Amino acid sequence: MSTPLHQMQVPAEWVAHGSLGSFPKLFGYDQKPAEVREMQGRLAIVFPSLEDQAELIYAVPGIVDWFRELYAKIPHFPYFLVPNVEAGALQSILISGMASKARDQALTSGVFEADDQAIAWTLTLMAATARYATHMGDDWEPVVRALLSPLGADTDYFVEQVAQVLDESP
Repeated sequence: MSTPLHQMQVPAEWVAHGSLGSFPKLFGYDQKPAEVREMQGRLAIVFPSLEDQAELIYAVPGIVDWFRELYAKIPHFPYFLVPNVEAGALQSILISGMASKARDQALTSGVFEADDQAIAWTLTLMAATARYATHMGDDWEPVVRALLSPLGADTDYFVEQVAQVLDESP
């Protein structure tokens, strides 16, 4: 039996105006754990009216800024994202955290080499995701490990870094 996936369609107007619509309410801390846990790792963000504007969705003007706003307002949002490479969860996190020069290079080359700023951003979001998972009654490590799994051999290192951030925070 396969896990049902859910697509959240983001209208072009939201991207143009930096709007998150109902996302903060839908994906906030005050949701019922049983309902939230059903959505863990099953959400894909799509931009149907913008996807034909560039080969890489992140090259469409406003998309990276929209993801940055999403993660700034809902830092635990990765909890909900489909954690495979094709869905682009880790890409959206990394590119939204990159310095503009590194981001421009990634968009030009298609190679996402994280700079220090993107790594710090990713660790912050993964720690927020871990806290949210714990708040919802989940074991945080499998959730975070799945999101970081596209890193391959570096996954263990980054999971350890998240654990360290959690240990150091109140």
